[in-house]
Amino acid sequence: MLFRSNKGDSALLLAFKLRLRGISVLLYYILDLLGKQIDFTLRTTSGNNMLSIAINKNYQRDIITFILAQANYNRVSSALVNNQNNLGQTALFSAVVTQNLNIIESLITFGESGETGNKDFVNIQDNDGNTALMVAVEKGYKEVVEKLLKYGKNINFGLKNNKGDTVMVLGIKGHNYDIISMLVDSGAIDITEYDDYDDLGKD
Repeated sequence: MLFRSNKGDSALLLAFKLRLRGISVLLYYILDLLGKQIDFTLRTTSGNNMLSIAINKNYQRDIITFILAQANYNRVSSALVNNQNNLGQTALFSAVVTQNLNIIESLITFGESGETGNKDFVNIQDNDGNTALMVAVEKGYKEVVEKLLKYGKNINFGLKNNKGDTVMVLGIKGHNYDIISMLVDSGAIDITEYDDYDDLGKD
């Protein structure tokens, strides 16, 4: 029987929460040697799984890749990356907030085309109605926006958050003209939508 903390976390999940990289990998190998299938559905009380935790705590890329590879081997990679925490956010949101450019492509690939691929993975909205792209645009993370636009195959630019803003409106409100230009080039604009936002791009 695997040990659990008083909060119900398994030893593996606890190791990730405490940022014990070496122990985390060691536990993986121990579980493999014992022939036990890793339970990738385990979540903390906040709803985060080990993938989101690893990204949030800025684990090295090889650790995150290791998690994805093991999940893919067990045919649960899509479920892992599509998991939404209590805020409605997936691991992709974590990668956006931490500006982890190296892992965004992998997350989108597994999310959209894993064993139970979700073609709308990049369009998942959190409890505030924001997509990962909306978060990146609102924060002004140009390189993250560029990555999401490059690898997201089915981005729905018409989605609105709980405030009624689309990703383009967020770009205009942020006065970030480089991001606005990227969104326009990606086909995000419907000029009839912005009649009420004539002054948003003005200083």
